[in-house]
Amino acid sequence: MDVVLKIKRPRTPPFSINNAIDVILRREMDFYRNKINGEHPYLKATKDNLNLKPFLHPDINNWREGYVGIVYHDENSDITLHGVVDELLENGNNEVVVVDYKATARNKPVKELESSGWTDSYRRQLDVYVWLFKQNGFKTSDVAYFWYCTGNRNQMHFSHKLEFFEHFIPYKTNTDWIKEELIKVRETVEDNLPPYNLKCDYCMYNKKQENI
Repeated sequence: MDVVLKIKRPRTPPFSINNAIDVILRREMDFYRNKINGEHPYLKATKDNLNLKPFLHPDINNWREGYVGIVYHDENSDITLHGVVDELLENGNNEVVVVDYKATARNKPVKELESSGWTDSYRRQLDVYVWLFKQNGFKTSDVAYFWYCTGNRNQMHFSHKLEFFEHFIPYKTNTDWIKEELIKVRETVEDNLPPYNLKCDYCMYNKKQENI
């Protein structure tokens, strides 16, 4: 609908607080990126001693900038992918490590990702980011991370601030599915409108409208 017919989905309200947390975390990471040893105290204090530090590269701001990002053209499908990452680190093996910031507010801190529609889409997101950097020739770790910030809904007083619990959640990416899916995307774009997908909320909403 978007690519072929130029019919876009209605925009949702912006996640202003989440976006603000992303901006602050990037600014904080850049502060340590520009220091001599480049070590971030939170990363240094992680229980697994991951030996991670901010990745230095002249294109770091482009890769984190909307409508720019890291780009790769897949010749088999004739599709160009853009990926806008939240953060890039470097591990002890000199590999690029992709990090995605997530923010929420719950009764308990998010320490691991459950299996659900939303979180599965988060995993695919990191799959694509890692794949893009590999296709661009970067030595990239298969293990990416979610930097999860959970707002404390149980604090007694607001007092102009909200406490967040931070957890660094590893994810072993899987990029094997991407090239095949790109071919399917190309076939879908060049074919007639695809049938409704029972797993797609937008499809089911449109289908129910037709029955009114």
